[in-house]
Amino acid sequence: MSLLGEMQEIIEHMVDRYQVCWEVYPHEEMWNGARIQTGFDVELYGTHCYNEQHPTPGCQQCLEVYDALQAIALNILPEERRPSRYELSPFDRSIRYSHMRKDRPDVLLTITISHRNHPMEWIDECEVRCLNDIKQKLRDIGAEQRAWNWQKGQRARQN
Repeated sequence: MSLLGEMQEIIEHMVDRYQVCWEVYPHEEMWNGARIQTGFDVELYGTHCYNEQHPTPGCQQCLEVYDALQAIALNILPEERRPSRYELSPFDRSIRYSHMRKDRPDVLLTITISHRNHPMEWIDECEVRCLNDIKQKLRDIGAEQRAWNWQKGQRARQN
């Protein structure tokens, strides 16, 4: 197996292990008293393994989930230089619970997509293209939009 194939397999394993889900929101800024959309926020959510004890915010397992999300994020960013830039949120030592994901204990990493040289400009076709490329790569590695597909997880454990 090639190095690229091995890396893809590792990333897919992390997606399954931490049940990685994603959502997209507009990234907005205030400019001259008006709210403008300057980019997108791609939120990656991963959860603790369920066979471990109940997590506490900022625990070692949270950091492990965040590190996996960071590796996934770096793997899905566009490789060539574009007029857009990508910013990864730092580890914030928090656990989030969402009804959408059955109130599981989630760690969050946000990828902000914006203009490279003019971060206060409206979004353009480059940011949209980058977002679409990232969304496709997330689908390719098995990450789920909004909520984890529990049947998929059961199939993976049976194989």
